[in-house]
Amino acid sequence: MTRKDLKILMYQKGLNIVQEALNLEVSTPMVYLVLQGKSRSKRIEDHLESIFGIPFEAIRDAWNDTSTDKSPAPEIIAMQKRICQQYKFKHAVNS
Repeated sequence: MTRKDLKILMYQKGLNIVQEALNLEVSTPMVYLVLQGKSRSKRIEDHLESIFGIPFEAIRDAWNDTSTDKSPAPEIIAMQKRICQQYKFKHAVNS
């Protein structure tokens, strides 16, 4: 999973970092620092685990993986296609 995949999951769940920071009553940069692994907050990590349903280490690794040469997981490709169709964009991922 890469950052792009994680952002697609966020979109699917209707999430954004700013809103989650407001929900947690922390600054937006603090959430980004925790995602990057530059800071630790058990409360933020636990919250992110609960909304994504995966271990925080996987979330952090995905956030820090900005490579574009990896092929996305099949469920991510299907989700991208649905989003593109919903907004009538051409699907850019080769499948």
